[in-house]
Amino acid sequence: TPNTSSRENVLEESAIDQHSIIEQIKSCNEDMEQTRAMISRIVTKPKCSDKLLSKPPFRFIHDLITEIGKATQFNLCQIFSDDELISSNVKEKQPKIQFLE
Repeated sequence: TPNTSSRENVLEESAIDQHSIIEQIKSCNEDMEQTRAMISRIVTKPKCSDKLLSKPPFRFIHDLITEIGKATQFNLCQIFSDDELISSNVKEKQPKIQFLE
């Protein structure tokens, strides 16, 4: 599994408009409507219910990350292993923590 600094480097080097992303991240707060609006501009599934956004289970986070990767055509294999991208392979506590780091 790539380490955190490798993941950060890949993100920094990506072709995504970093300034825009950084500004959006800075504007994030605990407002579920804002979060829902930002995510729904990119993906339609999984649905962002108040319950899922208030205390997101790992599977929801995993599905969001993989769907955002698909929608933006970002190669998640630069950040995650092939095994990590299959949610059924990430069931134990330690692999989940590594995925989130």
